[in-house]
Formats: sequence, C-alpha cells, structure tokens
Amino acid sequence: MWRQTLVACLGLALVSLYVFAILRHPLVGPGVWIGVALGAANSRLFQVTASRLATVEGGFQRRPFVGGVLMRLGAVSAVALVLVALVPPIGWGALVGVALFQMLFLAISSKTVLHQRKQELPGKAQ
Repeated sequence: MWRQTLVACLGLALVSLYVFAILRHPLVGPGVWIGVALGAANSRLFQVTASRLATVEGGFQRRPFVGGVLMRLGAVSAVALVLVALVPPIGWGALVGVALFQMLFLAISSKTVLHQRKQELPGKAQ
C-alpha cells in the first residue's frame, strides 16, 4: 500500500510541476514534492514505530507510541509552517503535498481492506 501511494503521489507531484508552472506559480510544484516527501517519511516512520512497539498480543505500548506520533506530526507541521512563513508558495505546496499523500494513502488502504473483507465473506468462492 505504501509503495502504491508513493508511486501515485510522485506521478501527481510530477504533473503539479507542469501545471503550476503553466499557472505562473512555479514554486508551488517543488513545494508539492517536499510535502509528498514529508508525508512519505511520516508514514514510513509510523509503520516502523508501530511494528517495533507492537506487543505479542497485537496491542501497542501506548505511551511511547503516542509520543512518537505527536513528535512526528509536530515536526511535519513545523517544517510546513516554517516554509509557509519563509517562502509561501513552496510552503503551501508542501501542505498540499502532505495532504495529497495522506488522502491517497487512506484511499488505497481502504480499497485494500474492503477487498480483503469481501474475500472473507461467507459463501464467497476463494
């Protein structure tokens, strides 16, 4: 799922370079690339942390898990907001890139889970 999201986002980020250049906002495109990179890094670090803090029973060690989530979200938000303050077109592009990555990741993950659920329904041919 992560790779599918990354490939889709990189394709859209590539298109954004062209589209925003035509719309006379050439700095927004690179900002989208930065945002996609931030979203991908955040997502990958989440997966690594979740697998490291998972217990044998399938739960999580909550305290370090929540702390890690808050630190990552804070770092991504801080980078994006600093970019908005210093170079607004790049910063807004970065916010769009992060949102794009998260929305595509949610959509692809949801599609995968729904497909798996459909396969688990009784009476379905395997």
